[in-house]
Amino acid sequence: MLLLCLVSLTPLLLTGPLWTWKFSDLDLDTHWSRSSQAAVTIPKAEATKDEAVIQIYGARAYNWRGAFAVHTWIAIKEAGDPDFRRYDVIGWRHFRGMPVVSESIGLPNRAWFGNAPELYGQVRGQGAEKLMRKVEDAIASYPASEFYRVWPGPNSNTFTAHVLRQVPELRVTLPPTAIGKDFPLSFWIQPTTGGRGLQLTLWGIFGVSIGIEEGLRFQSFALEFGLNPWKGELYWPGIGTLYLWS
Repeated sequence: MLLLCLVSLTPLLLTGPLWTWKFSDLDLDTHWSRSSQAAVTIPKAEATKDEAVIQIYGARAYNWRGAFAVHTWIAIKEAGDPDFRRYDVIGWRHFRGMPVVSESIGLPNRAWFGNAPELYGQVRGQGAEKLMRKVEDAIASYPASEFYRVWPGPNSNTFTAHVLRQVPELRVTLPPTAIGKDFPLSFWIQPTTGGRGLQLTLWGIFGVSIGIEEGLRFQSFALEFGLNPWKGELYWPGIGTLYLWS
């Protein structure tokens, strides 16, 4: 019964991506080779050389995909290291026969093909130092490192969600626009990315999740919607999080 209700709601859920495509500042015309990858200033995101930092970022996906989803990545910097290491899954690596997890050195707050990044959460200082090895182990243990699929996953958001589930101490909740985060890498019942909830999912396409950070959310064809009455947040596909009250 629940599955039939979710399927019937899908046309309504598509209003979010359509609104984003029509009224947002998505750049649908610039070729990827000319898209900006300039660093974007984000409040409270900068770090000193002596500070350990773990950060989770996301930005609207390239071209029309951005109306539906974001691309997410992980950035870590050990104390005393002047540079961040950035980890994300890149689809074209799979099509060239390469492992999909990319590691790069440099600023973590660069635009993703013209779309400004957003900092979803971070851990700094001694807290980051304690979690650093656990995060690195989670990155290395990603089970879909040789495969990529845009929808419903495994994709870049599946990778970030895997790390968050392996390290629940990070307490970072991915937004509803992180399509692929719900794709199951093992069991159909799995923790939510915020670490304090549970999700039942069918191949990442249909599902339901409930958690302290996430509220109650439903997934239909990987489009997520829901409500968190404790935070006053409404979740809608394409648009993301709407704040009803604070």
